Amino acid sequence: MEAIESNINVWYITGCTSGFGLSLVEELLKNPLNRVTGTSRDIKKIEQLSDTITKNSNFLGIQVDILSEDNIKESIEKTIKLFGNLTHIVNNAGSSNIGSLEESSENDFKTYFEVLYFYPVRVIRAALPWMRQQKQGYIFNVSSALAYNSLPRYGIYSGAKSALASTTQSLALDVKPFNIKVSTIVLGYFKTNFTNQHVENQIEEYDTKNFWNTYMGPLFATMVPGDVKKLSTILVDHYAKQNDLPNNLYFGTNDTFSFLDARFKELGAQLLSQKDLNSQV
Repeated sequence: MEAIESNINVWYITGCTSGFGLSLVEELLKNPLNRVTGTSRDIKKIEQLSDTITKNSNFLGIQVDILSEDNIKESIEKTIKLFGNLTHIVNNAGSSNIGSLEESSENDFKTYFEVLYFYPVRVIRAALPWMRQQKQGYIFNVSSALAYNSLPRYGIYSGAKSALASTTQSLALDVKPFNIKVSTIVLGYFKTNFTNQHVENQIEEYDTKNFWNTYMGPLFATMVPGDVKKLSTILVDHYAKQNDLPNNLYFGTNDTFSFLDARFKELGAQLLSQKDLNSQV
């Protein structure tokens, strides 16, 4: 075990083999003072990463069973044993499906909530004893703009990401006395190899099969995507060093901020329009 040094940061990143997770690993390893554990559900995906990552002594790649509390706890313990500390957690692992609520089975909901909600919760619960003891730490949970402004056929994804964001807000209050900073990273549109799976039992009337081509494709074609490399740099160089964090960190181009701003204004207008009548209860 390395001796704990105040100038060394030890990061634990889930979903490290693609997209934002991979970009973050690459950014962190540019600095020899950073230590990084990257997890994946498939060790082969970690082994296929570039030599600059897999052969870097400051990187530890671990296959994790996201359903196993014991296995997740072991990965946290391995990180601390090898690097001597644990200072930053980024719960980034994700997947998504497309389908209306009626088309989605109970198993669909369970499957995606395991990945998007319960897995991050298990990681946090495994890490908190150490962070509480050290009286320091950062926890970043990756959510989505769709948690705040959902779209058709994204009920499962939006629901899980919304649940994570709400839990994160409460968690931040829980652990504030221990000097642990917590925030939700709200991602807008970024071009990654993130894939969407369609529900299996489709109902003809919803036309889910053609939904992407007729609705989502044209929508995304009009939007400017964000850059995960720039996102990683901002997170590492700025927010990962702050003494205080807001509940939400919004990332994306102007399209993302306009998308969210429209929804927040709509909610504000709804609240005010209902106040006179509905506050009389």
